[in-house]
Amino acid sequence: MTKKHYIYNKVAATLFAAATLTSCGDFLDTLPMNEIVKDNFYTKKLDATQLLDGCYSSFANYDNVGRMAIWGEARSENVITKGGNKGLLNAVRELNGENMRTTNELTKWLPIYRTINYCNTFIKNAPTVQQLDPNYSLQELKSNIAEATALRDLCYFYLLRAYRAVPITFTPSDTDEQDYEIQPDSLMPGINKLINDLKTVENDAVKRYYDITRLTNAEIYNNAEIKKNSARITRSAIHAILADMNLWCGNYDEAIRYCDLVIENKKESFKERVAYRSINEFPDMMLINEIPLIREKILNTNQDGNAYKEIFVWGHSVESIFELSYNSGGITNSFVDDFYKSGYEVSTIFTSSIMKGENAYFTIDDCRAYENIVADDNKTPSINKYVGGELSKFEVSTLNANSARPKPSGSINSPNWIIYRLTDIMLMKAEALIEKGGDDNLKEAFKLIDAVYQRAHSLNRSLNIALYINDGDPKNQEKMRDLCMEERQRELMFEGKRWFDLVRRSVREQNTDYLSDKASDKQKINQDAISSKFKEFDFIFYPYNKEELKLNHFLRQNKAYGNTEDFVQ
Repeated sequence: MTKKHYIYNKVAATLFAAATLTSCGDFLDTLPMNEIVKDNFYTKKLDATQLLDGCYSSFANYDNVGRMAIWGEARSENVITKGGNKGLLNAVRELNGENMRTTNELTKWLPIYRTINYCNTFIKNAPTVQQLDPNYSLQELKSNIAEATALRDLCYFYLLRAYRAVPITFTPSDTDEQDYEIQPDSLMPGINKLINDLKTVENDAVKRYYDITRLTNAEIYNNAEIKKNSARITRSAIHAILADMNLWCGNYDEAIRYCDLVIENKKESFKERVAYRSINEFPDMMLINEIPLIREKILNTNQDGNAYKEIFVWGHSVESIFELSYNSGGITNSFVDDFYKSGYEVSTIFTSSIMKGENAYFTIDDCRAYENIVADDNKTPSINKYVGGELSKFEVSTLNANSARPKPSGSINSPNWIIYRLTDIMLMKAEALIEKGGDDNLKEAFKLIDAVYQRAHSLNRSLNIALYINDGDPKNQEKMRDLCMEERQRELMFEGKRWFDLVRRSVREQNTDYLSDKASDKQKINQDAISSKFKEFDFIFYPYNKEELKLNHFLRQNKAYGNTEDFVQ
């Protein structure tokens, strides 16, 4: 085997060795790819469904989700890295000082290309199974191919946002004869290629796996089968990915259209549930601008924190669109354990004087200030989101400088990892509307942002539109841009979104002024030098790993990290 086959064929030699789903058969743990695709093996529906399960398993494993989460969070101003040496922590510590080398473990993309190759293999071979096994219907085949296509294209989307240019192929490596030393696709052409690919399967994906019309939110939480509605790819999940991709490409009308498809699906589902059971049976839900959101304060109670409980403690909430499930079959989310419980610290810019009402990011009555962050007077603040249990009883409207800061009453042992949820989509739509411009679009965007803000404040506080929009003022658009970025930061903190948000804005504006100003805030050492690094556009993307440059001569090192010739043999 030549070295240029390494990226994919080394993957093939260890197919599913790292898989975590218990439903994958033992044979998938041992056979190489070229054995799995032999005609005398890949013949039954079970063969296909097990391979598809393996695609999900690979997507959710430590090295894969760890990279996606770290690439989207660690370089932002949200977190700093502290002690410990588990997993990828040493590599992240290098990121924290913005001193990344081309040998850094996080620049290796093999885990994500492994998932891509599993998906490509499924897409190529599943049609043969459908022809051979009458139990595997054409409709099932199409929906399964839509799932694998979405997972594959989502992997490429993460890679493109991290590296700016990566090799994209839709052909699996199942023999040693294939050549995967190919030209990389650059950021915008690459994303547009993925958009066109996803559009071919979007209508084949299932709308939902389980009908929740008759169920309350609590009943959904207690039903393992229903979790498939967000644990597997649905049509709404594909629409969410397409909304995100179109937002990056500046296709704002398309981004809005796909956001609306997701939002309308959530609205219609809630209308069906209310019609069947009556609104009185949903005291934990509310409509803001006709969009159904989970209440922070359940109706006729004084305790806040319910939205956090349902979304992050229970998991697979009615607001979820796609999240990785770790709470069954012995599957653990050890990445979050390593980083959120011990590896990351919260940047102090988010914790200063919240209880005195002086914090620049959170008001004292913003539930997210306590759901995201745990802080004591004499201790370094830590992350609560994903790893903290329900908060002890508190009411944000009564908090003041003399109040005890709300604390979690327990912890989550193995939390899910959310890829897309409803408020993320709402804020994507707001961003697209803002970029379209015009006061009418800005006002519609404001309503979406304010809905997210109001929920977080238990309807006790709303944003003042007069601070952001005055008819005909040319500064309206810029003020709304900043407001949307700020609300996405508060709402999606620690969810692997912030760095990508900063990069997307930099790409759109073709400068890094906003990113440099924000991301360097957390730096206590060499802040000026690091801020200067951020001014270089190439620096906001990751370098190719030294070994990848040896394997594909079409790759050219990001010039912010050195000369390609230093690494190519």
